[in-house]
Amino acid sequence: MGARLRMRIGLNTGPMVVGFTGSEKKLCYTALGDAVNTGSRLEGANKFYGSQILASESTVAGLEDRFVIRELDRIRVQGRRRPVAVFEIMAEAPGNAQLHERVAFYTRALGRYRDQDWDGAEEILRELLSAQPDDASAKALMARIALLRGASLPADWDGVYEAISK
Repeated sequence: MGARLRMRIGLNTGPMVVGFTGSEKKLCYTALGDAVNTGSRLEGANKFYGSQILASESTVAGLEDRFVIRELDRIRVQGRRRPVAVFEIMAEAPGNAQLHERVAFYTRALGRYRDQDWDGAEEILRELLSAQPDDASAKALMARIALLRGASLPADWDGVYEAISK
């Protein structure tokens, strides 16, 4: 058996310009626009979550019946002011009970995280990780909670992760 290929994918839906650009001597087929840039930032954000496929809210709208999807976070990507909700596309639907349980646990933990209930979020994540020790996104959220627990957060903290690198 050959080596396994791992890659990251960022998916975003929105207006863009797609086609050939350049001159008669050098043409390049490309896609341009804010939606393309956001997709690129989501591809890079997979590093933070240990995920392989991250999609924006605009992309997952209407896909719930076709894939098992979980919201991972709200992030502010480099070059944008408005946060983007990011979702991990985990499997084709219908998935299995174990996968749906994993989504439910993470969703509950994310809610507690956003409420700054660090203990509650960690308790749920520990339970999730005892059943799914390889859940990289759960580990990433645990690590972030450990950092935030000792931080002095502003009164208007909104739980948005600042993804400052690509």
